[in-house]
Amino acid sequence: MIKKIGCLCVFLIILALIILLIGYFVFDVFGLGKKKLSDAEWIEQQTGITIPENAQMIYRQEDDHGFAPGRPRRYYVFKFEEEPSEWLEENEFSARADEDFETVFRYVNSSIEPGEEGYIPEEYRPDFEKPYYRLNAPNAYYFAYQPDSLMLMVYAVPW
Repeated sequence: MIKKIGCLCVFLIILALIILLIGYFVFDVFGLGKKKLSDAEWIEQQTGITIPENAQMIYRQEDDHGFAPGRPRRYYVFKFEEEPSEWLEENEFSARADEDFETVFRYVNSSIEPGEEGYIPEEYRPDFEKPYYRLNAPNAYYFAYQPDSLMLMVYAVPW
């Protein structure tokens, strides 16, 4: 009798562990039960850079990469009502032009024709002929701010 109770306890413990592991997998891996982050919160989580609350998102594009591993291309454009000078300084944006940085943004539409899905219109891309501020952030996020349009472009390179 004691042997049967011992076997039953071991069985129940193993069953409980299996249920816990399945629960963890379903809720953690598939994101069930998690709060959906806003795009600004997602950027902050990935880079540590907080997008100011007064910045309004005016354009967003996130590619669908199906079951491919890695991260899809993400592209966000925020518009400010006034120059965020203090925020640019706090986050150490650089006002110096950088060809490598510009090349990353030119890659945005490199394999997509105008009118095709995924094409980012010209008005939402940086104009590197004009002054701009740049920041290479962690996790392959690139920030470009155009003072003349008060727009911040954030490009998350796919991987």
